[in-house]
Parts: sequence; structure tokens; C-alpha cells
Amino acid sequence: MSMENRSSMHFTDRDMDILRRSEEEQEELRKYIKDHDRFSGKEKNVLQIDSLEAFHTYWNSTIDARGVFEASHEHGAGQVAQTTQKFMTSAYDILQHIDPILQLVKVLGAPYGGMAIGTISFLFTIANNRTRIEDGISDTLLQIRDRATGLKLYRHIYDDNHELDQQLQSKIVYTYDSFIGYWRWLRALWGSSSSLEDGALRVQKAIVDVRYMGEELLNKNVDAIKSQLHYQSQKIESLEARIRKLQDGQNSSRLFEIQTLLNLERYSKESELRLLQKYQDDINAHFDSMWTGLELMRGPRLEEFKNCHDFQTWQGSPKSCMLVIAGYNNESVYYLGECWMSTIALDVIQSIRDSERGDPYAFDILGLRKQEDDTFPQVLSRLILQLLMSDRLALQNDEEFAELCAITKEYTTWTKQENTNKKEYGDTSYTFLREVALKVLKLLDQTKTVWIILDGVNRCGGVHKSNHRKSLMKTLAYLVEKAPATVRVLAVVNGYDWKVDEEVEEIGQPQGGVIIHTARQGTIVY
Repeated sequence: MSMENRSSMHFTDRDMDILRRSEEEQEELRKYIKDHDRFSGKEKNVLQIDSLEAFHTYWNSTIDARGVFEASHEHGAGQVAQTTQKFMTSAYDILQHIDPILQLVKVLGAPYGGMAIGTISFLFTIANNRTRIEDGISDTLLQIRDRATGLKLYRHIYDDNHELDQQLQSKIVYTYDSFIGYWRWLRALWGSSSSLEDGALRVQKAIVDVRYMGEELLNKNVDAIKSQLHYQSQKIESLEARIRKLQDGQNSSRLFEIQTLLNLERYSKESELRLLQKYQDDINAHFDSMWTGLELMRGPRLEEFKNCHDFQTWQGSPKSCMLVIAGYNNESVYYLGECWMSTIALDVIQSIRDSERGDPYAFDILGLRKQEDDTFPQVLSRLILQLLMSDRLALQNDEEFAELCAITKEYTTWTKQENTNKKEYGDTSYTFLREVALKVLKLLDQTKTVWIILDGVNRCGGVHKSNHRKSLMKTLAYLVEKAPATVRVLAVVNGYDWKVDEEVEEIGQPQGGVIIHTARQGTIVY
């Protein structure tokens, strides 16, 4: 707390009485000095010093002058110089350490305390100019200096109205009075040395009391700070929760706007997860009951495949990559719609969901809905919506959201025109939807990997299957190539329904980040 803020505080009446008495004694001292010719005019002028900086300037000039004098008197100069140096260093250190107390007294004890630095400066000057006094006082000042070290530490902790703060303030006043009373020691020096020792002990005890009380108060303040930090932490958590709630509310509103533009008003992530779980249960039951004696992509065989070159390249590539798996069932079950490699897609989806990385992801299992719900626009729209759902910060930027809305509205406008003309979705609407997907990928956290997993891509498109599935695969390859984020696409295809491994040129070239892997199901030899 600054001195200005402390000005609203004050010492107790008892402390102010001590300061008033100290001020009167200093006035008496100054009158005594003025009336006696035993002090030179230069020594008397030292009483006018009123700041640590002014004392520092004066004291340095005194040291320089003393050094010149001692150099011209070589006899005994070594011992005298050593004593002088020890005394003058101690004097300056003491005043520097005690200055925070003097400043506090000036502020909280106004109108008292203004003469203190001048009084102390005069004391040091007299001791410095009187060799006999200097020899007797040097060790005493060293002891006081050692006690005063670190008093600055407590200048920030005595500004409260707690009982401990008030006790520390009283201790400071007593220390101030004991030290200012040191001028009495000058008279003692010309008389009994026991008075000097008693005064020094009194000052040291007062300083020790300040340090002890300061440590008590410091502990109190540490506890208070801990409580404040705990309170502030709770308050910050509460504010962050409110901000998240507001952001989530805004995000939900914006997400629903995009959802409506994509004609997915009835879509929900919960229903999608229920479909996924049902599909997983059904396919496992189907494999167990009808695929006996055939190789299944489970357990050790699954782990073996995940360690193969193509899968490892796709999973570990530093760049975006697309892995297309053409799975060929055994000839004995080639006519079935299920693909023996579908469990790869299911395993990857589960791994992503279980991961703590928080990567954005989207998945789609084709063939679980009506044919009209598995067209290229519907599948890509679901993927777009899932990606936005997986990153709640994606729609926070107003300008970026406005741009996304503009592109999506263009797509919606074209689809309406094509529906009015009773035409199948055309290249223009496909292009706009592709750009919507690319824009979404740009909005996601670029430090994370984006995962897109599809199973049953061969089923995309209903009666116009050929055009839709090719458009979907080309679009995914385009996103892998153009997206600023790292994108990993896994697409599982039933090879008997669509020989995608024979149509690589229509999807994307391997050097463009597309890997085609063919997997044929074998039999189990007992």
C-alpha cells in the first residue's frame, strides 16, 4: 500500500504522545546545539538534512574529506582508517534500514517525525568528528546495524487495522523513540559508558520486537492471502462457468442455425450414438452366428492389421491423410451387405471417443437409415455438424461465423432451386457444400488432429449410388488436400459392392495423401 493510502490511518493516542514527547526532546536538543560553541557551524547545518538522499550526498562528501585528511597523517593512519571505515559504513547502513520506519512515522504521525533524519545525521556527524567518541560507538553501531537489516521487509505489512497491525505500529513508534533518543547517549559518552551500552541495548531490543511482531503479522497476512486466493479462485471459477454457459448458449444458437440451413433439424448426437451402439451389437451378433470358420477382424487379428504399413502410415503421418479400405468378404458370404473390415472403423471410432486429447471428430455409418438419408449431401452435412459439435469454440468468432453462414446459405439456395426444377443435386450445390466443409475445418482448433471415420461408403446415394459415393470420396480427398488442420479420413468400403481399389484415379492419387488398402477375408484352419 502506498504512503498516500496510509494517510487515512493514524497511530493510537498513546503512540502520538510518545511522538510528541520525542519531538519536544529534539527541539530541546536543537536549542542545546545552537547555544553551545562546542559544535561547529557545519555540524549545526547537518540538522537541516531531511531525506535519505540528502544524507547520502553529505555522507559521501564527508568520507572523501576524511580520507584526504588521514592520508596526510600517515602515523597511525591504518588503524584510524579501518575504524573510520567501519563506523561510516555502519552509520549509512543503519539509516538506510531505519528509513522505512522514519517515513511511516512522518505519514501516520504527522505533524511529528520531520526532524528525525536531521537529528540522526547530526549524531553520526558528531561521532565521526570526535575520534574518542567514534572508537567507543563504532562497535555499538555495528550491533544496531545487524539488528536493523531487513526492516524494509515489514514496510508493506503494517497498514491494516488488525490488532497485530496496531501492535506492530506501536513497536515501530517505540523503536523510533529509542533511536531518536540516542542523542542522549552523546552526553553519556562524555560521561558514563554504561549509559551508552544501556541505550544501545534498548534500541536493539526495540528493533528485535519490530522484527518479531512483523513476522507474526506476516504469518497473519499469509493466512489472509491464502483465504483471499481461495475466495478469488472460487470467484474466477464461478465467472468462468458463467462465461462458458453464455458461450455455450451462443454456440448452441449458432449451431442450430447451421443445422437448419443444412436441413438437419431432427439430427442429434445422442440418436447418432444410439445408432452406433446398435450397429456394433448387431454386427458382432451377425459375425458370431453366421461367419463361423471365417477370419474376423477382432483381437490379435485386429492388432495385426493396425500394425500394418498402410494403417501405420495413415495414423502416424505428419500431414493430412486418407485411408480407403476395400474389404472383400470371403466368397461364401460375398452377397451379404456387411463388410468384414467394418470392425476397423468401429475400433477407431471407439479409440477416438476414449481418448483424452479432445480431438474434433465425426463419423457416419451408412446403411442404417432410409436411402434418401444416405445421399452425398446428407452424409457430408452430418459430418459437418458433428465437427462443429465437437469443438464448442469453433463458432465464437462473429466474422468467421458470418462467413460460414453466407456460404451455407448459398448452398441452401442452390439446393432449393435444383429441387424446384426436379433435378438431382448438381455440381454447383456440391461445390458450395464442399466449401462449407472446408470452412468448418478452418474454424476448428488447428493444433489438434481432425478425425473423420466412415463405414459402408459403398451404400452412399441410394438409386444414384455411383455419383454420390464418388462425389463423397472426391470431396473427402479434396478436404485432406486443402484443409489447414491435420485431417485423417478413414473410409471402409465393401469391395464386392464397389471396387474402389480399381477406381483410384477418380478419387485421388496416393501422392496426394490417399492410401488404398485391399483386404480379403480368409478362412480359419483348425
